[in-house]
Amino acid sequence: MAWTCPECGKTFAKDNQSHICVKVDPISLFQNKAPQLPALFEQVLEKVAEFCKFQVTASTKSVTLYGKAHRSFLVLKPKMKWIDIWFSLTREVDEFPIYKVQAYSRTKFVHYVRLEDEE
Repeated sequence: MAWTCPECGKTFAKDNQSHICVKVDPISLFQNKAPQLPALFEQVLEKVAEFCKFQVTASTKSVTLYGKAHRSFLVLKPKMKWIDIWFSLTREVDEFPIYKVQAYSRTKFVHYVRLEDEE
């Protein structure tokens, strides 16, 4: 059963799920960053929207996409010159553009991608 935080309005899969309880406009995280990053962010959202419906939330440092079951599936963290993205899969994929993979558990692997430009 989904739970909605009474303070910030974010919806989660678990009751009282830990989170940063603050409302932030996702695009504000790209202020004072490389000029191409807001457009890259929008392109990522467009591509993901082709495959599934999601909710976008932002904390003070990152943007998280939540899927149908109110579980996060993609995190985007704007840096000065790029966007770091991470997501988990039930298998390890070690090919470009993935630059790092960490085993989170026996069945979950976190994959990291860095976006600097459209290519």
